[in-house]
Parts: sequence; C-alpha cells; structure tokens
Amino acid sequence: MPCYGVPGDVTDLADLDRLFRTIDADRRRIDVLFTNAGGGAFVPLAEVTEEHYDR
Repeated sequence: MPCYGVPGDVTDLADLDRLFRTIDADRRRIDVLFTNAGGGAFVPLAEVTEEHYDR
C-alpha cells in the first residue's frame, strides 16, 4: 500500500479536519502519523554554520 503526505499545520484545527476528510475520502486509515515542525534558513550547504544547526 502506498504512503502519501498531507501537508498542513497541526496547530490549525481546519487543517486537521482536512487531513481526516482526505483519509476518509480515500477509504484509508492512518497507520503512522508523523507531525514535523521545523524552521531554519535556506542557505547553500557550504554556508551552514553551527548557529544554523543550533537553531
């Protein structure tokens, strides 16, 4: 069975509702739910500093 992502903001109830509607519409179920929060600066790899990493 394939896997796919549904981008959204886990702190936004409307996005969570959209996630569950998407799963339900596809007649699927959630086996694994991974929520990822992150941020940072977009810089070339050679320019990443310890400060970037620590952030």
